[in-house]
Parts: sequence; structure tokens; C-alpha cells
Amino acid sequence: MSSHTRDLWAVQRAAKQVLIETSSQQTAIATSDICITNLCITDMNLIVTNGKSVMVYKIQKTSQDSIDQGLKATSEITLNDNLTVRFSSSFNCENVQIFIYDQNIICVGQNDVTVMSLNGVKLQELIFTDHEGKPIGADLSSKFLTIFTLNGYIKIYDVSRHELKLHI
Repeated sequence: MSSHTRDLWAVQRAAKQVLIETSSQQTAIATSDICITNLCITDMNLIVTNGKSVMVYKIQKTSQDSIDQGLKATSEITLNDNLTVRFSSSFNCENVQIFIYDQNIICVGQNDVTVMSLNGVKLQELIFTDHEGKPIGADLSSKFLTIFTLNGYIKIYDVSRHELKLHI
């Protein structure tokens, strides 16, 4: 598994490990308690899942200047500690795919699509009728989430709003 942003990318190294690297060659390794089946990343968060549990990690990039100032204040900060990944929260959510946009996690399940906060609070649930069929896949591009269903429907949602809004 892998995911990337403009200046940051994450690559799964082992069943429970993700290597995170920046464009300035800062690296960090996130170790999870679960076997990772899917992941996504933003400049501030790493999200991993095993299809049942979702784990959220905070990513903090520090500049060389702030590290130098930190060395003057305390001796615990080292020059190699430029990228920090810390566990933030975890919650249960059945999913086959996950996406992150801003502060929302979008979990595509076998029967529905759920929008969750980074702390696991359910914000919205998209239900599909029997006529439309179950969601079988999705893609997030820019601010648009495209969901395609078993019966051949394609639904496009604008995810930049507080609640997902059907675009077409």
C-alpha cells in the first residue's frame, strides 16, 4: 500500500509498518497494532485500517530552525528528529476503502459510505437504494468523491462542504 501528497508520501514496509518520507528526505516509521490493508495520508495525518479498525496518526514536520532553537532550550531534541508521527486515536468502522479529506475520514463499506471525524464520531452516512445497488468502489480527486455501485450508478459528491453533497 502507498499514498502521497505533494511533499509527503507513505509506503507500507511490513504488515504493521509504514515508512513516511518528505520531499526534503525527512523520514519516520509508524508502527501499528493492526495488520494494515489500506492507508491514506495528508500533510497532517496518516490513517491506516485493517478493514475493521481505523487508526489515526498525527504527522508533525519541524524545520531545522525550530530544532536548533529546541536544542538551546532542552537537550532531548536531536537533529535526526525532524519528522514525528504520533498515535492520535482509533475507532471501529467496517470498510473496504478509506479516504481522508481535511478533517474527515470517508469509509467505504460493503453496504454504505460513512463519513467520520478524526476521533471516530459518525458525521454522515450515505445510504444506497436497492435500485442503485451496493457501493463497490470509490475515488477521491481534489474535492470530489466518486462512488460507483453494483448496478452501474456513478454518484459524485462534493466533500469540501461540512456534509457531503451530491454534485450531479
